[in-house]
Amino acid sequence: MGSVFQLQQILQIKRQRFTESQIFQLVREAEAGVPVSELCRTDGMSSASFYKWRAKHSGIDTPMMKRIISHNMLRPLRGDLLADPGQ
Repeated sequence: MGSVFQLQQILQIKRQRFTESQIFQLVREAEAGVPVSELCRTDGMSSASFYKWRAKHSGIDTPMMKRIISHNMLRPLRGDLLADPGQ
């Protein structure tokens, strides 16, 4: 059985339910005219989360979206490549 400290750490970990590409898709659907209330209901998210995502991702075109997603996917690999070989 874990300690109280370990339990607190587990509870503090936030799980990301939506990937960047899913968020972009939801924002684009709303820009195309789908009501926000319908998107929130069908995808199981709060309207506050949607509006936060829209403020961040609104107006980004598809090529820029692909660059952002590939940048985020390569971030862990770049850390390994930039590591000091003497360590």
